[in-house]
Amino acid sequence: MSKKPSSSEFSSLAKRYLAAVALTVLATVLQMWLAPVLGGARYLILIGAIVISATYGGFGPALLAIALSSASATYFFINPKHSLLILNTADAIQLTIFDLFMIVLSWTVAMYRAETATLRSERVQDLQQMAGRIEDERRRLADLVSSVPGVVWEAHGNPDRQSQRIDYVSEHVTRMLGYTVEEWLATPNFWLTIVHPDDREAAAKHAQEHFAAGDFRVNTFRWLTKDGRAIWVESHSMVVKDDDGTATGMRGVTLDVTSRKRAEDSLRFLAQVSEGVTSSLDLPATLENAAAAALPILGDLCVIDVVEGGAIRRAVVKHADPAMDNDARLLQTFGPRPDLDSGAGAVIRTGQPEIVNEIPPEVIEQRGDEFRGLLGRLDSQSYMVVPLIARIGTIGAVTVGSREKQRYDQTDLDLAALFARRVALAIENAQLHTAAVEANRAKDAFLATVSHELRTPMTATLGWVRMLTLGIADDETTKLALESIDRSTQAQARLIEDILDVSSIISGKFRLTVAPVDLRTVITNAIETLRPAATAKQIAIGVHLDFTPLVEGDANRLQQVVWNLLSNAIKFVPRGGHIEVRLVRAENAACIIVSDDGPGIDPAFLPHVFERFRQADAGTA
Repeated sequence: MSKKPSSSEFSSLAKRYLAAVALTVLATVLQMWLAPVLGGARYLILIGAIVISATYGGFGPALLAIALSSASATYFFINPKHSLLILNTADAIQLTIFDLFMIVLSWTVAMYRAETATLRSERVQDLQQMAGRIEDERRRLADLVSSVPGVVWEAHGNPDRQSQRIDYVSEHVTRMLGYTVEEWLATPNFWLTIVHPDDREAAAKHAQEHFAAGDFRVNTFRWLTKDGRAIWVESHSMVVKDDDGTATGMRGVTLDVTSRKRAEDSLRFLAQVSEGVTSSLDLPATLENAAAAALPILGDLCVIDVVEGGAIRRAVVKHADPAMDNDARLLQTFGPRPDLDSGAGAVIRTGQPEIVNEIPPEVIEQRGDEFRGLLGRLDSQSYMVVPLIARIGTIGAVTVGSREKQRYDQTDLDLAALFARRVALAIENAQLHTAAVEANRAKDAFLATVSHELRTPMTATLGWVRMLTLGIADDETTKLALESIDRSTQAQARLIEDILDVSSIISGKFRLTVAPVDLRTVITNAIETLRPAATAKQIAIGVHLDFTPLVEGDANRLQQVVWNLLSNAIKFVPRGGHIEVRLVRAENAACIIVSDDGPGIDPAFLPHVFERFRQADAGTA
């Protein structure tokens, strides 16, 4: 079943047939007009009309033109004129030959036309297919370029001149920098206008040298995004040359390497921090080195606060600009406020780091006008605080500030936490070193004290034993010697017991036998034990004992305490001195008071009087 022609096809067909009729009429008119000139060539112009009809209209319109031309020739040019009858055989044959020849010619022309139309249609289809393939390839290439995690670009001209033209830039530039493709293409040398000011001169010089060398190179610098952020980029580019080898432009891809650059800088920074904070075991030097190491990687300002007892001390403040040293020292006088909900005090209390990209006005108001003016001079726009966490817990906090707004993000906070971990470890090591030095000093003091205390009674014992051995002592002297040896031996035994008691206390094995105790009996027994030593130095012991009820305690240990107090009094009171022992009753307590007229204790030593094995005079005098 044949396809019904569409309205457009029908209209085209009608136009071709109407054109054949019009051409035949026009040819007839021209043939009649030029008949005197053409003579017997009565079909000449009609042939032209038929050929044109066949060429542009096809075989059907050509047949119509042949029929109309035959009728026109019969009516106007063959006798009898103005009649469709042909009386002359020769004219009939001639007309027949004309019709047959024109039919063959029209068919030939129509076939050529159809073949040409077919070829033209095929060529159009080929061109369309080629255009489709080109468009598909263009889309594929565009998709491929858009998948590149960087800015693909091509530029024409010298990169060191303002006339350099950027011919192409991929759409990734909008995602990476915020600038549109149109902005790049509209401004000559646009890539250089957004280079960080600190890198611009070096980047332009490198590009010019690269263009002059005509090879492939890699350049690293910082670009400024449309919202003002600085990102590190790495440009891989090559020089484009013409057939003569002359450099005409450059093309390449520029990648965002900010993350990689940060990682490299972080590793380098942490290595330097580890080396710097461990270079000294002195705590103040460690804190100074740590604050200096934080600048300028973490910010323009570094503050370190440490916990000492129940308070927080602002240990060190450092600024990257030496001109701000006076303000840094002033800031050190503004210690952290534990009562605030932000800042070093809050971070030490909670152990949670914080980022503040804009200092709250109420915090500044709470610190007063002087603090506001100080912050204005330091120009700190944002800061972050991380706790110093050691094995024993939070021992302080590190605060770093910057003059840039919105300076810090989670990556910066992670780096600061790693920094703080190393600083905390260094501080703890310095504190342990200080404690070890102090323990060693205490050990030396202990050995000096114990050796002196053990040697004192031993000296007297050895002297009396040597005298008795020589046999030069009479009975009275022998009795005195034995009493002295007994007292020295008991004193040495009590000293050894004291050392053992301290050892038991340190090891947690010290035991108390608690029971009701009469303090008057305890004091009396202690006095009687030491009375011979007091008598030997002609020291009078006055006793005043109020009545007190029984107390809960260990009678032996309480007697040891009183004995130690009396022993020290006898030791330091000069010959012929006086000691007073009193037991008085308070509201709900009993007080034992031992006083003497000796030299007493230096007030500067009083805070250390209850430390183990400490003496005001640790020498052997």
